Amino acid sequence: MEKEKATTEETKETTRIKASINVDEEEVDETPTKRRRNMPVSIVWQHFERLKGDPNEPYARCKYCGATYACHSKRNGTGTMKNHLESCKKYPFERKRDSFQKTSAFKPKEETARIGPLQLVCDPKEETDGDGPSQVLCESISSESCRQTMAEMIIMEELPFKFVESKGFKRFVSKLTGSQEPKFVVPSRFTIASDILKIYVNEKQKLKDIFVKMKYKVCLTTDCWTSEQNINYMVLTAHFVDCDWKLHKKILSFSQIESYNGHTIGKAIEKNLKDWGIKRIMTLTADIASSNDATIAFLIKRFNKWLICNGEYMHIKCYSQILNLIVRDVFKDHNESIGRIRNAVRYVRSSPARLMKF
Repeated sequence: MEKEKATTEETKETTRIKASINVDEEEVDETPTKRRRNMPVSIVWQHFERLKGDPNEPYARCKYCGATYACHSKRNGTGTMKNHLESCKKYPFERKRDSFQKTSAFKPKEETARIGPLQLVCDPKEETDGDGPSQVLCESISSESCRQTMAEMIIMEELPFKFVESKGFKRFVSKLTGSQEPKFVVPSRFTIASDILKIYVNEKQKLKDIFVKMKYKVCLTTDCWTSEQNINYMVLTAHFVDCDWKLHKKILSFSQIESYNGHTIGKAIEKNLKDWGIKRIMTLTADIASSNDATIAFLIKRFNKWLICNGEYMHIKCYSQILNLIVRDVFKDHNESIGRIRNAVRYVRSSPARLMKF
């Protein structure tokens, strides 16, 4: 009997301890659950506020523009609210929405006071490189500025528009941006052509403003030629010295003309000069073709008010063409000898074996 009684008491004690442990576990689990449910941890909650309503269908409202989004933790999450902050027109903290990457650079600490508005100290830790303490700085890169620079590269290097669609270039840009989000999207050749046209319009307006405001005269050079497709072209270039005594050379026009008639060329030049707002002409350099005499006579009548000595010294003949004609005339007496020398050189260079033997 005593053994049965002791066994019964041990069973009761074990049951009581297990119950106590279960109660403690429930109390321990309950607190974090409540804390997790009531305390938002995402940074978007600094910019959104919860709306009162059905707890099963919670909504949050943007503090800046008032846009509302469903914010159920399991069904919706905070992704839509993060995306909204990227496009919110009243979001006060983002200066450039199209920034797609931040690049780090080490700069001396004393230079941080001269940093532009797009650079931020992204790591307060100081780095020493022997020249003094430095800080890691981040600079936002605008996708718009990258497109602008890409268009300028196409112009400066004289690359075809389809270069931006090449696999190698796209792979290079993808490697350059890395895993940053959102990634920079390489524009198509049609977009880059549109960007180049915008650059042309802007640069033309800047140059036009200079011509309108300047009080000094402009010297012009022109040249005409025929393409393999029998199309006549004319290029018009302006040369001038600015107030700082710097010589400038600007192409004003590269246009198609009907013929090499002096009157036709003169009208084309007059049209370009009026388009640029140029009136003060000093000289016009052209080749010694007879049609250019008619061109000069036409321009003297149109711009006589701004010419020096009534245009008497306006026509400057192309000295390089004159020198070329002189050299050709001298070589006429030696064409046979020159031909033999050329044939000998051509024979030696016609094969690697002959070249090595020579």
